[in-house]
Amino acid sequence: MCQQQRINIILFIVEGKTEIRALRKYISDLFDQADHRNEVVFLRLRENEKIKGGDITASRYINRFGHNEWVLPRNIEDAIYIKILAKYFIESNLKPEDISEIIQIVDTDGAFIPDSNIVPFQDNSTDQSPRYLKDKIECKDVNQMINRNRRKSDNLIYLSKISQIEICNHKIDYSVFYFSSNMEHALHSIPNIPNASKMRVATKYSRKYESSLDFAKDIIENKDKVVSKMDYPDSWKYIRKDNNSLRRHTNLGVLLEKKFADILGNQ
Repeated sequence: MCQQQRINIILFIVEGKTEIRALRKYISDLFDQADHRNEVVFLRLRENEKIKGGDITASRYINRFGHNEWVLPRNIEDAIYIKILAKYFIESNLKPEDISEIIQIVDTDGAFIPDSNIVPFQDNSTDQSPRYLKDKIECKDVNQMINRNRRKSDNLIYLSKISQIEICNHKIDYSVFYFSSNMEHALHSIPNIPNASKMRVATKYSRKYESSLDFAKDIIENKDKVVSKMDYPDSWKYIRKDNNSLRRHTNLGVLLEKKFADILGNQ
């Protein structure tokens, strides 16, 4: 009797549907080309694109004891399980040990800028959402934004330094990659796109390239948006400096170069 080949399940954790729409086709195809045993699954935190709360690094959650608390480095692995992975394991009938790797994609949202670069709206705007500019964040509540950035930056630093994530007492290989200041900024140079336009832009991007290899090469080689010639730790050190987490960057190319060097080299 032939033994069934083991499937390598790679979980991508993203914030919402727009990341799935823009990236899943290209990334899934690349993993399939690298190894037909790979199965890529995209999981999102935000169920409804009209509702905020897709950022696990800047949110609250109900812990396993029923307490509502901020997500911090000491509990973020538990929060990722409870808010994202638990539902998947129930619906898929899989266990943590069935997962080969977890890859998370986040927006930096200017999390690492100095507190002094967070200012009130300069035009008397009553908008609830922050405005991300080249060297500052304008917002309604400066203190609230400062606190958000401190929590978010602490969480991102923690996640960027771990190589495995513990889920139900099982360790799974883990890495995290960023868009700066967000996906729309990194991919389209539109840092403050209205929510109503995000899905349209993501759909257009999903049809932009003739092949997944074209997508990968553009992410790796486009000097306007790429953190180039850096390894994984250095790409995170870079984005933490000065106002870099507001500038147009992504280190997703670090992942693509590592995973698909053979495929890209043969083209």
